[in-house]
Amino acid sequence: MVKAAYSSGTPALGVGAGNAAAILDPSCDLVNAVNSIIHSKTFDNGMICATEQTVIADELIYDDVKDEFERRGCYFLNKDEADKIRATMLINGALNAKIVGQRPVAIAKMAGFEVPESTKVLIGEATSTDSSEAFGHEKLTTILGMYKSRDFDNALDIAETLLVNNGGLGHTSSLWIDEIGEREKLAKFADRMKACRLLVNTPSSLGGIGDIYNFSFPPSLTLGCGSWGGNSVSENVGVKHLLNIKTVAMRSVVVPRAREGVPEEGVPRGGAPRARRGAREEEGVHRHRLLPLRERIHQGDRALARKPRHHVHDVLERRA
Repeated sequence: MVKAAYSSGTPALGVGAGNAAAILDPSCDLVNAVNSIIHSKTFDNGMICATEQTVIADELIYDDVKDEFERRGCYFLNKDEADKIRATMLINGALNAKIVGQRPVAIAKMAGFEVPESTKVLIGEATSTDSSEAFGHEKLTTILGMYKSRDFDNALDIAETLLVNNGGLGHTSSLWIDEIGEREKLAKFADRMKACRLLVNTPSSLGGIGDIYNFSFPPSLTLGCGSWGGNSVSENVGVKHLLNIKTVAMRSVVVPRAREGVPEEGVPRGGAPRARRGAREEEGVHRHRLLPLRERIHQGDRALARKPRHHVHDVLERRA
């Protein structure tokens, strides 16, 4: 659809697919992280494009993360169940539209097994980041993939590879960390992730659409992915992107200013301007320099308006 819009011959704004990975660092508030991810993933049954699609937990906390997910009503698939879900999620390499926005109990029935009615999210553990791994793709439903990382750098490698191999470039990435004590890791995350929305300690779906958990993103459900995702915008698309903005510009005379004691080309014959005489006086002179030519004439300063550019400082000195 985006390709068709861009090829239509009329102006179009297209956005790309998401595939957000949530990295859980050992320094994070684990209980808050897990519960926030569940909160995010179950919102609208996982249909928001900024929603977490995979969780990448450090091996030091991996088992604790699993326990917390299970304690909060998530269901970890065994090998047989995971294979059935893989076959149900992707049909000929494309997302099966029948699972989009469905509850876990309904998806499990489609796959040929049952889970408790109260199940909040189905979680499949994975190791491969190849495009053939269904759990590494955008799912737009109540299914999460889960990866184990050896350390923080390995977690970044997994998250970046999932974006490159399985889609979602330019969209959203998420990190759960002690943002005060782990500034270096946070900087690495910001530098490595090829995503326009970088969320820290924030539910991804609700944080990415803006105006709820942060005010850094304009509220929108249309999220641009920039050149990484082949889009013309990298922001949350809003009203401003639909407006034609007019700008009226008038010719202005801006006087170059020499640094004190340093001769520069264009400095008036008398040398550099005199030292400051006071903040108020200086402010008045500076404001006068930036006045449009027409306004200077209107104020009766015809001498300044007619004065050649390289003599303007002399006039300002006399005014002072």
